[in-house]
Amino acid sequence: MPLILKIVSFDAEIETFRVGFFSNYQKAENIYIYWYDLKNNILIAGYTCEFNSSVWIFDKEKHEKFAQVYTVLAGGWHGIDSRGRWKMFKKTDGEIIFEDVLNFNQDEYSKSIETIFTIIKHRFSTLIRIEINNETAGHLTFACKKNTFNPSNKIYLHHREENKFINAVDILQFNGLGLIESNFKL
Repeated sequence: MPLILKIVSFDAEIETFRVGFFSNYQKAENIYIYWYDLKNNILIAGYTCEFNSSVWIFDKEKHEKFAQVYTVLAGGWHGIDSRGRWKMFKKTDGEIIFEDVLNFNQDEYSKSIETIFTIIKHRFSTLIRIEINNETAGHLTFACKKNTFNPSNKIYLHHREENKFINAVDILQFNGLGLIESNFKL
């Protein structure tokens, strides 16, 4: 029976992988654990995930205003298609549930300044190995039999004037790839 791994893809969508008993898997995720709670062999952790992604806009005036309100990395107006695109730094968050946790080890201090969230599945094993390292959680290692990501379905954009990330779900559609132009006021 294959082991099912859930991970975060490049645009913060949750992907499911089936990894067989004879298969090997290892991936470092761009996930930051900022709290966790372990009870009865179930570890629940809060996470944030940072990623770059585009926002497509069809109204030229709103396209220009959008870059004045939110921090953008690159982009422009594509006259042929009569639409614009801004590449942006985005964030999302949620909870991860790790079930049947075994061999939980915690060091209050992180092992390095590097932020780590790694998922490993060795050949001939039915366990998922997790390593977490950051300044908030410290250094955690453990094994589990199942992991479930529960995303908040919020997408945060950096607001220039407020100088912080704000929830922008009310103005974004298609997992944050498109602007709901009727909700974005000039």
